[in-house]
Amino acid sequence: MCIFKNLISCSVIALQIISCGTKREENVGQTVITKWQGDKQAAISITYDDGTINQFTVARPIMNKLGLPGTFYVITGKVNGSQQGKFIGRSKDEIIKETALIKTNSDNFFERASLIGFTGMD
Repeated sequence: MCIFKNLISCSVIALQIISCGTKREENVGQTVITKWQGDKQAAISITYDDGTINQFTVARPIMNKLGLPGTFYVITGKVNGSQQGKFIGRSKDEIIKETALIKTNSDNFFERASLIGFTGMD
């Protein structure tokens, strides 16, 4: 619980510092910390990245059955009519050639995983 109080204190201080730069009195005020709706102790946010088919065919029906809301972040490049994004980083060919010489590890995993969507493979 102390961690949350400290985070809240830091946020309040940051807001006060930002507000001090202005001369408008209404920008400086008191912060009111309220309880969660229904007097709950906490809240969580369930999010899904990349919009894979299993998220919609498996996870979503389960969440609907349990009455749990969620947020789905969809890669729009897979939507008909949208444009393909651009791979930013080293040359695709260089990364692919490197995979024959160096095993995937924590140093190169994210670069290789992010390249997969740009190889033309499903």
